[in-house]
Amino acid sequence: SLAPEQPVLLIVDDVQWADELTLALLDQLASPAAPSDEPPAPFLIVATVRSDEGDDIVDALAERPRATVVRLDRLDKSAVRDVVADALGSPAPDALVELVDARADGVPFWITEVLQAAAVQHVLERDDDGVWHTRLERASRLPSTTTELLGLRLRGLTSDQRAFADAVAVLGRGSSPQVLRDVAGLDELRALDAVTSLRALQILDDDAEEGIRFAHDKLADAVYALLDDAHRVSLHARAANALAAAQASSEQLAWHHEQAGDTAVAVEQWLAAGDAARALSAVKDAERCYERAVACCEKTGDVASLAKTLMKLGLVHAAVFDTTAAQRSYQRAFSLWSELRRAPSASAAHETGSTGALPTALVRVTHQPRSLDPARAYDSDSLFVQAQLFAGIVALAAAGDVLPAAASSWEVSATGLRYTFYLRDDAHWSDGAAVTASDFELSWKRALDPRTNSPVAQLLYVLENARAYHEGSITDPRLVGVNATAKRTLEVKLATPSAYLLHLLSHPATFPIPSNVFFAHGIRWTAPGNMTSNGAFVLEDRSARQVKLRRN
Repeated sequence: SLAPEQPVLLIVDDVQWADELTLALLDQLASPAAPSDEPPAPFLIVATVRSDEGDDIVDALAERPRATVVRLDRLDKSAVRDVVADALGSPAPDALVELVDARADGVPFWITEVLQAAAVQHVLERDDDGVWHTRLERASRLPSTTTELLGLRLRGLTSDQRAFADAVAVLGRGSSPQVLRDVAGLDELRALDAVTSLRALQILDDDAEEGIRFAHDKLADAVYALLDDAHRVSLHARAANALAAAQASSEQLAWHHEQAGDTAVAVEQWLAAGDAARALSAVKDAERCYERAVACCEKTGDVASLAKTLMKLGLVHAAVFDTTAAQRSYQRAFSLWSELRRAPSASAAHETGSTGALPTALVRVTHQPRSLDPARAYDSDSLFVQAQLFAGIVALAAAGDVLPAAASSWEVSATGLRYTFYLRDDAHWSDGAAVTASDFELSWKRALDPRTNSPVAQLLYVLENARAYHEGSITDPRLVGVNATAKRTLEVKLATPSAYLLHLLSHPATFPIPSNVFFAHGIRWTAPGNMTSNGAFVLEDRSARQVKLRRN
């Protein structure tokens, strides 16, 4: 809105750390503009990216027609000479240029650091006439690596200064003064003295938005690299505690717990961060957090948590229709659950996420459910009881997670239009009959049959030809996109790719019905004494006042 009135220049620094929304904005602004009779607005965005961290971002933006990529290469020797001369205020001696060029690798920041170190180590000296001289015989005093070079600068810090610098290196940008003090182990006065002196030494700087930070990212990297392992782990543990007290985000807590070696806690926090991002449709952030959780689970050997996390990751991929990546995550999770089922200690809790034993009986004494038939009712009381009596292809767990239930695994086609579900070999009805793919096919097609007059039929419109069959445009149920291709194999074809299909399959409208019971008793198949179940409970009795279930 400002650009039509006056030219606008927007500078976005360090895009490699940008969040998903910022990257999406940059991508949109770099894309072709919509046709318009208005003259183009004078609007320029300059975005900087560290080449060692943001190559994928640069490559993505470079494909946009309105973007121009300017790569800033390392300085050549001629440019190094100019920088050195500018710093000295006089022509640069050839020997000094050679020395700086060899150690700074053409990076302006390192050129300045090499010059400072050369002066401190008396490799570079100025005589009484103000002429600079290079003492090459002392060149061995200069560190050979960039980390050692900054270590030389940090070596003279006091213990309080170093403690505060270490805290900033571990916590990164944007930390509150209180959290920094807690991690550094300094009271308010000592911390203030340390910050003031570190600013004077040009090690730390202040930013209106990010608070206390290093004057240069290379300093942060060097301070962190110089921490010994035990001290670094201790600082991350302190950081996790301080940030928890400050009610920081789960992602921040996860990172510090992981670095502190608290891997089990890190998994919990990475999953919480991923769930929060997924709830906001921040797919890339959710994917990153879940992948960190996967890495932690692999480190601890927690197979059950790893399988559940891989399912979360698969759902994230499915949400953006990346069916190949989704299938890869699903398949790995299915393999892990298969291992758990074969293990002597395997239990249903591994697969359903349940905790604690089920009650032996359940009595519903509120409003009467209208029907126990999944195709016949949509009121909350009916849905509650149906969810106790039946198990669908999948189950819905906490945080909207989908876990296998009657299905042991499934496959998704590359187009996302065909799902093939494989039912568990040990899935049975309460009378001992096997739960088959035909039980699901019968249930879904019966709900869609216009004669059933089902209130849940529209939920199944995601299936190929489902709407046409329900509305009577076609009459052949074989054309509806659900078919039992084998006893325990159910093929589902969709009208269009659906990111929510797996969640839909946890709804009672998609539960199976026992074919043998239905064909034997017709509409009275849900009556006590007739009904069989494949869920956690079976129907024991039903009266005008209550529905009584007992454990299956």
